[in-house]
Amino acid sequence: MGWRQNLTILLMGMIAATALPPWFFTPGIFSFAILGFLLSRSTGLIEAGRVSWLFSFGFHLVGIHWISNAFLVDRDQFGVFVPFVIVGLPAVLALFPAVILSVFPLIRRSPSLDIVTIAILWSISDFLRGKLFTGFPWNLMSYTISFSENLSQIASVVGAYGLNFLVIFVALAPSILLSKRFYRTKSSFFILFSCCFIPLAMGFGGMLRLQNSNEEVDRNTIIRIVQANIPQNEKWDPELKFKNISKYLRLSSLPISSKLPESSVIKMIIWPETAIPAFIENDQSLRRLIMTAIDEPSILITGAPAIAVQKPTKLHNSFFVISQTGNIDARYDKIKLVPFGEYVPFKKWLPISRLVESLADFQVGTGPKLIDVPSIGKIAPLICYEIIFPGEIFNGKKGNRVKLIINLTNDAWFGTGAGPKQHLEIAKMRAIEEGIPLIRSANTGISGFYDAYGRTIGEINLNQTGVLDKHLAAPTLSPTIYSLFGDWIYLLLISSFIIIIYFKRNSEI
Repeated sequence: MGWRQNLTILLMGMIAATALPPWFFTPGIFSFAILGFLLSRSTGLIEAGRVSWLFSFGFHLVGIHWISNAFLVDRDQFGVFVPFVIVGLPAVLALFPAVILSVFPLIRRSPSLDIVTIAILWSISDFLRGKLFTGFPWNLMSYTISFSENLSQIASVVGAYGLNFLVIFVALAPSILLSKRFYRTKSSFFILFSCCFIPLAMGFGGMLRLQNSNEEVDRNTIIRIVQANIPQNEKWDPELKFKNISKYLRLSSLPISSKLPESSVIKMIIWPETAIPAFIENDQSLRRLIMTAIDEPSILITGAPAIAVQKPTKLHNSFFVISQTGNIDARYDKIKLVPFGEYVPFKKWLPISRLVESLADFQVGTGPKLIDVPSIGKIAPLICYEIIFPGEIFNGKKGNRVKLIINLTNDAWFGTGAGPKQHLEIAKMRAIEEGIPLIRSANTGISGFYDAYGRTIGEINLNQTGVLDKHLAAPTLSPTIYSLFGDWIYLLLISSFIIIIYFKRNSEI
């Protein structure tokens, strides 16, 4: 394999990534068809692994290029790592499909079955990427269709991983046209028919679901999101602590939206992740000072650090519910920490510090938690990128359906490019999967209200300062299939196709 072919494969992967948010260049997904053709011609494990690695490397090189922005916030300390991050992380993530797809030459059968096989193997590699080594299921191919409310609704049945498989299959299908046996087999036409039928069926099914959607709102419950838009390099500055808190309080005290009745009362105010750069659990006077400035009967939900009980001393990235009296009604500690951001893995061997300024490393919380909020009901708290993990929002608590998902985040790390927009599209799909409305409060944006079908009710754009007041949207009338069975749906889908391939392995198709 010469350098020209290697470069072509790399470019095909990069083109495939343009189908992701925020670009949504849908024709880009058909770069997978070239991948399928090249894999069908691969003669050994090493060649198949190399083709898969190059394509995936190019895909991630474009898809997560924005992550280097996090290392430029403190340029003097971390700027030297930017080249390693831009190239190193995509190189590591590309190992997942490289390893899994390397077995393809051993199980190759026929052009039609091979397309299904490659789709299965690639989707399995994405599934493992989301589960192993803390997991990083960012930029699944599922999110290439999040521009369409109709197409996205299938996630309520198969979830992001199942949808990922379907999108990859459709993207690979045109490679059958490059097969020498294309005009000789009915199965080739069936593959092309499926390539057209699946999107049409998804779109039609999604349209019907939205036409019968539950669009009720709780007229008695108004919630306010506050987006203070504080730059990351000012967020943890001790000298600016009270200035930043004062900004949140000033925004929280603004008059209610003129679009709502004058008699309306805000029942809950939501500040973003670590909005309060202080240990509020240990500072009752600060809590009371804050709540004195917030009009009754509003309660406050905010992010703030908390001191962990473990020794040596570590911190939690926490989600607090604070009553009007300044008491802490509930606290949730983040359980999915960002490697190198909130803690340094293999710290004994890696002589680098974490990106987040704090007195100590952050500690994983004890587990997922549902919080009962007065006048709202049960909510599912999620902090930052915890929302990127499909099927892990409730994690065994599905029998206790909640009213609302609240995601506190700080995307100031990731600049103004693709990162914050991708994070938002990923978050909206969790609302579709679970059939639960989502409220997202982000320090610099994008903050917003989203219904149980992933539709936008209202947003505060990136790098804007402001507030947004909306009624609480209702969950779907009944739990979604995905919320009941989770990723077992995806595993059943994949297993069914594996069984079909097994029984068709000796067929001339």
